[in-house]
Amino acid sequence: MSLFKTLFVLFFLLFIGSVTLLILVLLPLFISEARYRLDQVNLGQGALRSWLMPQFNIKMPEPKLDQGFSIWIEKIKISSQVFANIDASNPKAYKPILMKGVAHAAGTAFPGQGQGNIYLFAHSTDTTINIARYNAVFFLLRYVEKGDKVVIYYLGKKYTYQVFDKLMTDANDVRYLSRGDGAEQLVLQTCWPPGTTWKRLLILAKPV
Repeated sequence: MSLFKTLFVLFFLLFIGSVTLLILVLLPLFISEARYRLDQVNLGQGALRSWLMPQFNIKMPEPKLDQGFSIWIEKIKISSQVFANIDASNPKAYKPILMKGVAHAAGTAFPGQGQGNIYLFAHSTDTTINIARYNAVFFLLRYVEKGDKVVIYYLGKKYTYQVFDKLMTDANDVRYLSRGDGAEQLVLQTCWPPGTTWKRLLILAKPV
């Protein structure tokens, strides 16, 4: 085999391998996006059907969640266990956790305490290959808007929060990453865009 043919075969195999890897990495995110879009179509059809036939207006039940500490956002159909008291400044501490669920930042408040920030995060990472591993839980967080509900289960009790603000901040903005002494509020955070640490997308919600 000539040198040219050898190089061509190597290039072709490298190209196929790269495309395959990219598909495997991004497939979970594409599936999440497609599921959300399909849900929105079905929601629109369901709203029309409910208006025409109120007897079929059935609310989707919540999934079975960990009563110790977990989160459910009906708008984007995500549920996850939450792991408490994770050091948000230490990648060695939070990266293994974010492969399993959502992290609660150490030093911030807990649901039901009536005061301070409850800071939950599911980072994306600084490399594209890790997007699906670390960011899938909050990948659709950008679709959450004012008025949407977030349910938290903590120590066997259910707490419901309503979104009142949505912010895009710099990566070094840590004003919410502390307990604070104001009224109780829930802060959900992921990095944006997925696969980078350029910005932080924050969802703020208050108890209802």
